Amino acid sequence: MDNYCSEEAFNEDMEKVVRRLKETFVYGAETEKIRHYIRENRRHSVIANN
Repeated sequence: MDNYCSEEAFNEDMEKVVRRLKETFVYGAETEKIRHYIRENRRHSVIANN
């Protein structure tokens, strides 16, 4: 991995990925909650779990 990026840069980027997944991943049981959020805010990125 050191050939491509430093460990510090990798950890920072990985934290960004994890944060983004936490913000956008939606389980089926949360459908109504996220629908309401989208209606209120007009925008939201979603990664759905079928």
